[in-house]
Amino acid sequence: MTRTASYFNFAWERDENFSDKHAGHANNLRQAIHIAQNTQVLVVIGYSFPVFNRAVDRQLFAEMPHLSKVYIMDLNAERIRSTMVNAFELFQQSTEAGRGDIVFQLETGKDQFIIPYEID
Repeated sequence: MTRTASYFNFAWERDENFSDKHAGHANNLRQAIHIAQNTQVLVVIGYSFPVFNRAVDRQLFAEMPHLSKVYIMDLNAERIRSTMVNAFELFQQSTEAGRGDIVFQLETGKDQFIIPYEID
């Protein structure tokens, strides 16, 4: 397995009975949490936040106190935004409080990826 491929995990790999995982698997979530703690801008490309992965997604969003903007690049970007708002407390708190401190930018084009200006 290449070094890069070792960072691709699935939620079910956390199950102790799932034996087909690489040696560094347990460290990936810890590294993702560390990254989440400093995340200000999140780019979601073609990820629908499936129910079977909700526990991991919730855990990561709970560690994003500095998140201020979410770019969603998908043909169904509004559906994904709706899922995020309905499924994750971080976005519910922002909406309910009327703060609007987390901005969503929805990109539905399929001809090219949008490069967020914050990356420069």
